[in-house]
Amino acid sequence: MALFIKKLLLRKFPVEVETTPDLFSGRVLIEGGGFDVVTIDYQLPDGDGIALLEEVASVPDHPPVIVVTGHGDEKTAVRAFASGAAGYVVKDAKMYAMLPDAFEKVLSGIRLDEMRLELADNAEQLEMVLDNVPMIIARVNDQRRYIYANRWFADAFGTTKEELAGKHVRELLGEEAYQAACPHIDRVLDGRALSFSVQLPTPDGVRVFNLSLFPRLDGNKAIIDYFVFGHEVGPAAPAGITPAC
Repeated sequence: MALFIKKLLLRKFPVEVETTPDLFSGRVLIEGGGFDVVTIDYQLPDGDGIALLEEVASVPDHPPVIVVTGHGDEKTAVRAFASGAAGYVVKDAKMYAMLPDAFEKVLSGIRLDEMRLELADNAEQLEMVLDNVPMIIARVNDQRRYIYANRWFADAFGTTKEELAGKHVRELLGEEAYQAACPHIDRVLDGRALSFSVQLPTPDGVRVFNLSLFPRLDGNKAIIDYFVFGHEVGPAAPAGITPAC
């Protein structure tokens, strides 16, 4: 049966397969690590395969386990899944199709976990890059609330990235500066990219920023959100003097 399963998996998947005839040698192999999936027979010469399943499942980050059994009763299935089985296949005429199907589902879960880790790693790397780009960067939804801001943006306004998340633009800028910025925000929410200079309040006083706003649209040309890119020019000009745009 072990050789049959090995040949079946090798025929269906690009994998390497090792077999073992009993619980003792199987335990040794598993403890050695390096396996992505384990298939355990329910009855083995030296004991109950679900006992080994329970041992494997008790270890953090353990490989998923598929139980193969000739006892296709409900009680055995319940015990297998309660013990942490990722799949359950009965040795019958359907096994040739059912085992690869169970194996594919397990592999899909592994690939999904790997993709999640990769995406999380990519997101972390992207955030590190954005935090070290010497310009202010933010992402704002169509309700004018901040979704994201890089470290430079948060520092410029004396806050943190965490505190900015979900905050309305008006809350950050104050009413006067918000009203001055509103025509530009209205334009970007109409789907038009634009650049402009604006005076904004900061902990160091009113400062002049050169900003560029870029809308993000869905397939129907509806606004999803918009991005803000910019840099500080310097302190605002004295009263009565309007800086050139």
